[in-house]
Amino acid sequence: MLLGNWPIALIVIGGVLLYSGKKGDDENKQTEFLPYFLIGIGVLFLLSKYSIISLSIGALIGPLVLLFIGVNI
Repeated sequence: MLLGNWPIALIVIGGVLLYSGKKGDDENKQTEFLPYFLIGIGVLFLLSKYSIISLSIGALIGPLVLLFIGVNI
């Protein structure tokens, strides 16, 4: 049961990073994007787990790679 709730862990980690990142003044683009990315991925997998949306890992890999490259540029 504990391993089945790993998407919630991603959401919590993203929230902690987002909260701790707001305190510092010297943020770069990667630290600004990472919390939102973790929260988004956690929410997607959580919605998929409860069959609210249909999600395929293979269908996500390509767009996520392109999104990651675009944000880093």
